[in-house]
Amino acid sequence: MKFGLLLKKYLIRGKTGQFVIKFAGEEHLCKIYIEDGNAVYISMGTRKSDDTLSYIAGKEMEEANFIEGVPPLKRLDEPLNDKLLTLLSDEQAGQTLDDINFEGTAPSQDVDKLLDDFIDIVGPLGTVIAEKVFSSLGYNRGSDMSGANYSVLLAALLDEIPEKIRESFKNKHL
Repeated sequence: MKFGLLLKKYLIRGKTGQFVIKFAGEEHLCKIYIEDGNAVYISMGTRKSDDTLSYIAGKEMEEANFIEGVPPLKRLDEPLNDKLLTLLSDEQAGQTLDDINFEGTAPSQDVDKLLDDFIDIVGPLGTVIAEKVFSSLGYNRGSDMSGANYSVLLAALLDEIPEKIRESFKNKHL
């Protein structure tokens, strides 16, 4: 799953907490503190904020978790939203959450149908890909999914299928 797609889910008004990311090959966790939808501080090991921003560009995310309600330990003079989203814009050359906005709640049957159709296209590896996305969203199979999470899931899966069928796949599942 793409880091930028998941991050955008938490950069919304009213969200406060700590977004923790494990990047492939990196021993330190990257921590982004979010207050009322604004990324106010970022840290990774002993790196300073600007060093961390440039260091994570192009890194592959292995796991991510959002811990609701964790207050920021420090704050920078300005929110990092624009810097983070600019930095990640190259990563998001495929689908973005701006393209996908699922309203309401997705019943578990719809999530299962999306997964089945995805696996029909990409094969058995689709299960592994989807499980990684489910894990990063904190989703348990068999339960309903929020519209925001469904949008993130659909965007992540669209990036894995051939471009020529993305639009029809997206329209089928929105």
